[in-house]
Amino acid sequence: MEHKHEVGLYIGRFQPFHKGHLSVVLEALDHCDKLIIAIGSAQESGTEKNPFAFELRKELIRRSLWGRGNRCIIIGINDRTEVKDDEGWGEYLIKEVERQTGLTPTINFEGHEEVRSHWFDTVDIERCELSRKVIPISATAVREALLKDDFNAFADMVHTGLWRFFGRLQKDLLEVKENERKISS
Repeated sequence: MEHKHEVGLYIGRFQPFHKGHLSVVLEALDHCDKLIIAIGSAQESGTEKNPFAFELRKELIRRSLWGRGNRCIIIGINDRTEVKDDEGWGEYLIKEVERQTGLTPTINFEGHEEVRSHWFDTVDIERCELSRKVIPISATAVREALLKDDFNAFADMVHTGLWRFFGRLQKDLLEVKENERKISS
């Protein structure tokens, strides 16, 4: 198949990576030769919003792509702590992608999310909205299954290559919850 774009971009926090994310990646690969998967908030872990560390998230993505990832490059993007709003976020992302990979994406794949819709307004990049409702799973639901010790629900929402991570992910989440409990008391 000939692809319209040489390099695509897909950014998310992937807390954790699930079948919905995987479906977006596979559809994006139909449109580009290489896909840069940028893990946002790469510097953060151990918080309720970002419980899992960058290296673990990267490994989960790699395992989910099992044999299909040779066209994917996985990188981490740190949040900009010096800026309080999203102004310039798209430019920052593209510069970070170029700095880390030497590649310039010409298309950005995104779900329908109002919060991200304006990030690339000032960047010369095509935007492709892919439906996240094809596989309606959220990372929040995956984390809830982990906290409820519901392996079956977890297994339904993630690639089989991640099933062995159930205990590790659950342990990390429970540590976050315990730390939050200690802080609030």
